[in-house]
Amino acid sequence: MNLKSIITKLKRVKLITNPHFWWDLRYKMKCKFNSPQKWLKRIIPNDYASYQDLLRDINFEFLINFIEDQNGLRQFDFDSDSEMKEKRRKIVEAYRIVTKDLPFENGIYDAMVKEAYKDLYKDGKFSIKNLMKEQKSESGEIEYVMDLDDVKLQERNAQSKKIRDLEQKALNLIVEVRDVFAIYPQY
Repeated sequence: MNLKSIITKLKRVKLITNPHFWWDLRYKMKCKFNSPQKWLKRIIPNDYASYQDLLRDINFEFLINFIEDQNGLRQFDFDSDSEMKEKRRKIVEAYRIVTKDLPFENGIYDAMVKEAYKDLYKDGKFSIKNLMKEQKSESGEIEYVMDLDDVKLQERNAQSKKIRDLEQKALNLIVEVRDVFAIYPQY
Protein backbone atom coordinates (compact mmCIF):
# COMPACT_ATOMS: atom_id res chain seq x y z
CA MET A 1 0.00 0.00 0.00
CA ASN A 2 1.24 3.37 -0.85
CA LEU A 3 0.73 6.52 1.13
CA LYS A 4 -1.90 7.93 -1.24
CA SER A 5 -4.26 4.95 -0.86
CA ILE A 6 -3.87 5.03 2.93
CA ILE A 7 -4.80 8.73 3.02
CA THR A 8 -7.81 8.08 0.77
CA LYS A 9 -9.05 5.30 3.07
CA LEU A 10 -8.54 7.51 6.13
CA LYS A 11 -10.58 10.29 4.48
CA ARG A 12 -13.43 7.84 3.80
CA VAL A 13 -13.34 6.65 7.42
CA LYS A 14 -13.26 10.24 8.60
CA LEU A 15 -16.23 11.05 6.37
CA ILE A 16 -18.24 8.09 7.61
CA THR A 17 -17.55 8.91 11.25
CA ASN A 18 -18.53 12.55 10.79
CA PRO A 19 -22.03 13.10 12.32
CA HIS A 20 -22.79 15.90 9.86
CA PHE A 21 -22.40 13.44 6.96
CA TRP A 22 -25.08 11.18 8.43
CA TRP A 23 -27.38 14.06 9.31
CA ASP A 24 -27.05 15.46 5.79
CA LEU A 25 -27.63 12.05 4.21
CA ARG A 26 -30.69 11.46 6.37
CA TYR A 27 -32.10 14.89 5.49
CA LYS A 28 -31.59 14.34 1.76
CA MET A 29 -33.28 10.95 1.93
CA LYS A 30 -36.16 12.39 3.95
CA CYS A 31 -36.69 15.16 1.41
CA LYS A 32 -36.56 12.66 -1.43
CA PHE A 33 -39.32 10.44 -0.02
CA ASN A 34 -41.19 12.89 2.20
CA SER A 35 -41.25 16.25 0.43
CA PRO A 36 -41.65 19.36 2.59
CA GLN A 37 -43.70 20.92 -0.24
CA LYS A 38 -46.70 18.56 -0.13
CA TRP A 39 -49.06 21.50 -0.63
CA LEU A 40 -47.42 22.15 -4.00
CA LYS A 41 -47.62 18.54 -5.16
CA ARG A 42 -51.29 18.46 -4.18
CA ILE A 43 -52.33 21.11 -6.72
CA ILE A 44 -50.32 19.95 -9.72
CA PRO A 45 -52.59 17.76 -11.86
CA ASN A 46 -51.57 14.35 -13.17
CA ASP A 47 -52.98 15.09 -16.59
CA TYR A 48 -52.74 17.92 -19.10
CA ALA A 49 -53.00 21.48 -17.86
CA SER A 50 -52.07 24.63 -19.72
CA TYR A 51 -49.12 26.51 -18.34
CA GLN A 52 -51.32 29.58 -17.71
CA ASP A 53 -53.58 27.52 -15.47
CA LEU A 54 -50.59 25.96 -13.71
CA LEU A 55 -48.99 29.34 -13.03
CA ARG A 56 -52.27 30.75 -11.76
CA ASP A 57 -53.01 27.76 -9.53
CA ILE A 58 -49.47 27.55 -8.13
CA ASN A 59 -49.34 31.27 -7.33
CA PHE A 60 -52.74 31.19 -5.67
CA GLU A 61 -51.87 28.08 -3.66
CA PHE A 62 -48.54 29.64 -2.68
CA LEU A 63 -50.33 32.71 -1.36
CA ILE A 64 -52.82 30.60 0.60
CA ASN A 65 -50.01 28.44 2.02
CA PHE A 66 -47.99 31.56 2.93
CA ILE A 67 -50.85 33.04 4.94
CA GLU A 68 -52.67 30.01 6.39
CA ASP A 69 -50.03 27.33 6.92
CA GLN A 70 -46.82 29.32 7.34
CA ASN A 71 -48.33 32.33 9.17
CA GLY A 72 -46.41 34.57 6.79
CA LEU A 73 -48.10 37.77 7.91
CA ARG A 74 -46.75 37.23 11.42
CA GLN A 75 -43.20 36.56 10.26
CA PHE A 76 -42.47 40.14 9.20
CA ASP A 77 -42.79 43.51 10.83
CA PHE A 78 -45.25 45.01 8.37
CA ASP A 79 -45.78 48.03 10.64
CA SER A 80 -42.17 49.18 10.37
CA ASP A 81 -42.70 51.63 7.53
CA SER A 82 -45.29 52.71 4.99
CA GLU A 83 -43.81 50.52 2.23
CA MET A 84 -44.24 47.37 4.30
CA LYS A 85 -47.79 48.42 5.27
CA GLU A 86 -48.61 48.78 1.58
CA LYS A 87 -47.17 45.31 0.89
CA ARG A 88 -49.26 43.83 3.68
CA ARG A 89 -52.37 45.51 2.26
CA LYS A 90 -51.66 44.05 -1.18
CA ILE A 91 -51.05 40.56 0.22
CA VAL A 92 -54.30 40.67 2.21
CA GLU A 93 -56.23 41.99 -0.81
CA ALA A 94 -54.84 39.24 -3.07
CA TYR A 95 -55.70 36.65 -0.40
CA ARG A 96 -59.27 38.00 -0.17
CA ILE A 97 -59.67 37.83 -3.95
CA VAL A 98 -58.34 34.26 -4.11
CA THR A 99 -60.26 32.82 -1.17
CA LYS A 100 -63.53 34.78 -1.20
CA ASP A 101 -64.22 36.67 -4.43
CA LEU A 102 -63.10 34.10 -7.00
CA PRO A 103 -65.00 31.13 -5.50
CA PHE A 104 -68.14 33.29 -5.27
CA GLU A 105 -67.85 34.51 -8.88
CA ASN A 106 -67.06 30.99 -10.14
CA GLY A 107 -70.19 29.72 -8.38
CA ILE A 108 -72.28 32.33 -10.15
CA TYR A 109 -70.74 31.39 -13.49
CA ASP A 110 -71.30 27.67 -12.89
CA ALA A 111 -74.95 28.33 -12.07
CA MET A 112 -75.30 30.35 -15.28
CA VAL A 113 -73.81 27.56 -17.37
CA LYS A 114 -75.96 24.93 -15.65
CA GLU A 115 -79.06 27.02 -16.30
CA ALA A 116 -78.10 27.58 -19.95
CA TYR A 117 -77.61 23.91 -20.71
CA LYS A 118 -80.34 22.39 -18.56
CA ASP A 119 -82.38 21.75 -21.71
CA LEU A 120 -79.74 19.34 -23.00
CA TYR A 121 -81.06 16.68 -20.64
CA LYS A 122 -84.77 16.44 -21.21
CA ASP A 123 -86.33 13.21 -20.01
CA GLY A 124 -82.96 12.16 -18.61
CA LYS A 125 -81.40 11.78 -22.07
CA PHE A 126 -78.76 13.94 -23.68
CA SER A 127 -79.74 15.45 -27.01
CA ILE A 128 -78.26 18.42 -28.83
CA LYS A 129 -81.61 18.85 -30.59
CA ASN A 130 -83.03 20.04 -27.29
CA LEU A 131 -81.05 23.27 -27.75
CA MET A 132 -82.18 23.75 -31.33
CA LYS A 133 -85.40 24.92 -32.82
CA GLU A 134 -86.85 24.02 -36.18
CA GLN A 135 -87.12 26.65 -38.86
CA LYS A 136 -88.26 26.41 -42.42
CA SER A 137 -85.88 27.88 -44.91
CA GLU A 138 -86.93 29.83 -47.99
CA SER A 139 -86.70 26.67 -50.05
CA GLY A 140 -89.09 24.91 -47.70
CA GLU A 141 -86.50 22.65 -46.02
CA ILE A 142 -86.43 22.24 -42.27
CA GLU A 143 -83.31 23.67 -40.63
CA TYR A 144 -82.21 23.37 -37.03
CA VAL A 145 -80.96 26.62 -35.54
CA MET A 146 -79.35 27.03 -32.12
CA ASP A 147 -81.84 28.55 -29.75
CA LEU A 148 -79.45 30.62 -27.66
CA ASP A 149 -80.59 33.53 -25.63
CA ASP A 150 -78.21 36.35 -26.57
CA VAL A 151 -78.82 38.22 -23.34
CA LYS A 152 -77.88 35.21 -21.21
CA LEU A 153 -74.87 34.52 -23.43
CA GLN A 154 -73.70 38.09 -22.94
CA GLU A 155 -74.22 37.76 -19.19
CA ARG A 156 -72.10 34.58 -19.12
CA ASN A 157 -69.39 36.24 -21.17
CA ALA A 158 -69.43 39.27 -18.85
CA GLN A 159 -69.18 36.98 -15.81
CA SER A 160 -66.29 35.09 -17.41
CA LYS A 161 -64.48 38.37 -18.11
CA LYS A 162 -65.08 39.46 -14.51
CA ILE A 163 -63.47 36.22 -13.27
CA ARG A 164 -60.47 36.67 -15.57
CA ASP A 165 -60.06 40.28 -14.42
CA LEU A 166 -60.14 39.23 -10.75
CA GLU A 167 -57.54 36.51 -11.41
CA GLN A 168 -55.33 39.01 -13.22
CA LYS A 169 -55.65 41.54 -10.40
CA ALA A 170 -54.68 38.93 -7.80
CA LEU A 171 -51.70 37.77 -9.88
CA ASN A 172 -50.55 41.38 -10.36
CA LEU A 173 -50.73 41.96 -6.60
CA ILE A 174 -48.70 38.81 -5.94
CA VAL A 175 -46.04 39.90 -8.42
CA GLU A 176 -45.86 43.39 -6.88
CA VAL A 177 -44.98 41.95 -3.45
CA ARG A 178 -42.79 39.08 -4.67
CA ASP A 179 -39.76 40.38 -2.77
CA VAL A 180 -41.55 39.53 0.51
CA PHE A 181 -41.90 35.93 -0.66
CA ALA A 182 -38.28 35.85 -1.86
CA ILE A 183 -36.89 36.49 1.62
CA TYR A 184 -39.34 34.13 3.28
CA PRO A 185 -37.83 30.66 3.85
CA GLN A 186 -39.90 27.72 2.60
CA TYR A 187 -39.04 24.83 4.93
